[in-house]
Amino acid sequence: MLKTRFKTKTDIDITNGPLASNIISFVIPIMITNILQMLYNAADMVVVGRYAGSIALAAAGASSPLINLTLNLFIGFGAGINSIVARYIGARDEENTSHAVHTSYALAIWCGIGLTIIGVILSRPMLMLMGTPDSVIDYSTIYTKIIFLGTPANLLYNFGAAILRSMGDTKRPLYFLTLSGIINVVLNLIFVVFFHMNVAGVALATIISQYVSAALITITLMRCDNACHLNLKKIRFHSKPLMHIIKLGLPAGIQSCTFSVSNVLIQSSVNSFGAEAMSGFSAGANIFNFPIVIMDAFAAAAIVFVAQNYGAKNYRRIITSANLCNGMAALVGLIMGFIVTDFGPTFINIYAPGETQVIAEGMKYLLAFRYFTLFGGINGVSTSALRGLGRSFVPMLISIAGICGLRIVWIYTVFTKSHTLDTLFMSYPISWIITSVTCAIMFYVLSVKLVKKNV
Repeated sequence: MLKTRFKTKTDIDITNGPLASNIISFVIPIMITNILQMLYNAADMVVVGRYAGSIALAAAGASSPLINLTLNLFIGFGAGINSIVARYIGARDEENTSHAVHTSYALAIWCGIGLTIIGVILSRPMLMLMGTPDSVIDYSTIYTKIIFLGTPANLLYNFGAAILRSMGDTKRPLYFLTLSGIINVVLNLIFVVFFHMNVAGVALATIISQYVSAALITITLMRCDNACHLNLKKIRFHSKPLMHIIKLGLPAGIQSCTFSVSNVLIQSSVNSFGAEAMSGFSAGANIFNFPIVIMDAFAAAAIVFVAQNYGAKNYRRIITSANLCNGMAALVGLIMGFIVTDFGPTFINIYAPGETQVIAEGMKYLLAFRYFTLFGGINGVSTSALRGLGRSFVPMLISIAGICGLRIVWIYTVFTKSHTLDTLFMSYPISWIITSVTCAIMFYVLSVKLVKKNV
């Protein structure tokens, strides 16, 4: 018999207590988790670059936008799971909390299997459509197909972590990722350095570690004695939470895909500059992912704090939570923008030691963000806060227009006239500024109306 409660000793109280310190306590484990994830991904790239050469590095980098494009649609459901489970917890709705947990697992299993099949079959045709050079495409195809075999584990971990974070538990996902990441790094060295498996070894190490983290988070939920307990025999779709997850998660997934679509187009444009530009772009993008994932921790906090307090009807606390998350994310983004550009050459040299042209090409990417990184943080928090209110369609439309639409227009107009990497990369900060300001205004309009309606 499960205890009728929603908190464990590892959880943070979202609906009561001091907001600033609770947000920081919530964010720090996510921040560390995200940084570790990036370090493990960076380790993949470093091992490839150092022990398999720049062609293999370019191959792995060229595959990333395609992998992200297909995965993000489904990982976007994690935002829906995060929001709806947090709202049920805030409302103390035990039955629907349990139904949402089991529906989330059913969604992860079936979507993971389907995406694996599609990804393995379509990897090479999609890479060819992206204009991947002949010197790179064989390696890219191998890497992409193996990564897609890990899709079920990827979704199970992400959905499971979303459930734990909805409870206010951000520590255990950190512990699991730490262990699986160590396994990933060790296997990288074994497969690539000792067995000379090239990009196939890196991809294989990645999916093995993903299955480890998926298993750990599943066991944790099975051992929970609260409303989020997972019973493997009860994994199935429940219509009410499924509709809520789709309503919130599908627009979030489409929104993530708009980023990926634009990145695929940008990757295709970078490909036209040759292997050195591709290597520099791959290294630069991996480095800049560090400030992105650090700011994403505040977005993860925003969706849970807004959703739980929405469920608990603490409407004024919603606005305060979003204000704090936005301010913290912007400050961190501003600082990180200067760090990655000031130390950029040193960082890129880790990926491609002594290759001055690769370093120069990578710095073109990083310098485009120097003064504008904070807008990425504001955009993430404002979008997540809207999802916490149950509004996912609006930020999707804003992102389609402001991210994907603007970057496509930029590529076929401004970039066509000034065919340089500097011009191409400026599409990133410009689109960020537009979407972040628009989403922030939209959230505050909706939240103020909510407060006035319930005063």
